[in-house]
Amino acid sequence: MTPSNNEEHLARRRRDILAAAERVFDKYGYAAATVDEVAAEAGLSKGSLYNYFRSKEDLFTQVFADVIAIDEDKFDAMLAGEGSARDKIRALLGFSAKGLEQHKRLGRLVLEIWANAARQSKDGEMANWFNQMYSRWRGKIAKVMVQGRDEGDFHVEDPSISAALLMAILDGIHIQMILDIGLEVNEEFAAALERATFNALAGNQPADRP
Repeated sequence: MTPSNNEEHLARRRRDILAAAERVFDKYGYAAATVDEVAAEAGLSKGSLYNYFRSKEDLFTQVFADVIAIDEDKFDAMLAGEGSARDKIRALLGFSAKGLEQHKRLGRLVLEIWANAARQSKDGEMANWFNQMYSRWRGKIAKVMVQGRDEGDFHVEDPSISAALLMAILDGIHIQMILDIGLEVNEEFAAALERATFNALAGNQPADRP
């Protein structure tokens, strides 16, 4: 097997393991699931699985990380473009809305991931991953806030705080969807969220630009 074929094999095997882990975690939850069950689902021995992932926690974190990475790559591509800050925030809201169904499908896992991260110290593997992930996203969105301020569209005093607030709103929507407590995220809701976001970023002035 050539090095390139070997790399492709390893990447494919890793994807298969993560898919198996997602099914097992979804069925049993994180606490009850075992590495043995994940290995059996993936058609591997437990020892072979440890060649790809260090622990159950590593598997658990990577399942969620792969979901997040898709939107992050898309948003990074948008940031690299020449669009306005409004366009980029609109794209972020769109990514978030599209990811709601997937987050709802993985709802129990998402809540368990947050709960397990909250129980750890900042040096814990899962907590550290969350800290890094949220720091990256706050930084990305803060840059958009600065661009919007430079363009005269956003009236924000602290771009980092504005970025954190927007992330908190989106996380809150995700939690309500996961808990299925009556929130319906449809086109009307998405349009209202976009209007409210731009009104807030404009300093409570009507956001009448298209």
